[in-house]
This record gives sequence, C-alpha cells and structure tokens, in this order.
Amino acid sequence: MICKRCKERETRKPHYEICEACRTREWRKNNPKKVKSYSKMRQKRDVVKIREWQMETRNKTLFGGNRWRIMDRDNWECQNCGMTQEQCMALFGRSLTIHHIDGNGRGCNNPNNDMYNLITLCFRCHPKADLGRIDFSSFTKQSTHSEVSE
Repeated sequence: MICKRCKERETRKPHYEICEACRTREWRKNNPKKVKSYSKMRQKRDVVKIREWQMETRNKTLFGGNRWRIMDRDNWECQNCGMTQEQCMALFGRSLTIHHIDGNGRGCNNPNNDMYNLITLCFRCHPKADLGRIDFSSFTKQSTHSEVSE
C-alpha cells in the first residue's frame, strides 16, 4: 500500500497508512525531548566514531579523497619549512594542512584535487601560501607526478 502522506514509499504492513519514514518524522516531531536527549547521549558515546566520520567526509569533500596520499607523499612534513606532524601538533595543537597550489579548493565550483595541485603545509605556512608569499615554482609537476605513479 502506498503512503498516504508522502505518496512515494510503500508501507511496511498493509494496515499501516503511512510509511516508516513518515512515521519516524512524525515521532521525532512529537517527541523533541527524547530526540534531543538521545542526540546528546550519542555525541558523548560515539565521539571517536563521529570524529572519524567527519575527517573522512572532509577528506572526500575538500581533497577528492587524496589527503592521506598527499601526506604520505610529502612524508608528513611541511614542504615549505620542514615541520613534522608531531611538531605541528605540539606547537599549534593542529594537524598539518593540505593546500591547493592553484587556489581552486574550498569555495570553488570546480575544485582542482589533482595530486600535483595539492601540497602539505604547516599551520604557520598555509596562511603565507594563501597570501601568495610562497613561491611554488620549485615544486614541479613532474616530481609530484613521478611519486604519484609509484
């Protein structure tokens, strides 16, 4: 039987008038306190799982899934000053960052997430790169392409 509310999905049982999605939506609307308490409990309980999901989603969204490959290629070091991941975490409390050399990253309609266009930078060097104070001509596409093909 088709759902009377959304008119798209089948109901789970013939005597139900609305589908499971509509029933869930209605229950959530009628029980906001239970929804909020469950959400708080889940945020505490699944903090590691949520953080991993956020990092993986960010990697796919911002870098086309290449963030870890770039970090490995660049030996987990800033390619401008040589700061390691451990030094960056100790000094800034933040991980190394990935920079789009051509500037076509977050906020662009067509981000360029090619391996030759991404580079590892520390928290101190990334703003310099954004302001154009780092010359990337020494980072040739040929050298990064040869490492990518391995």
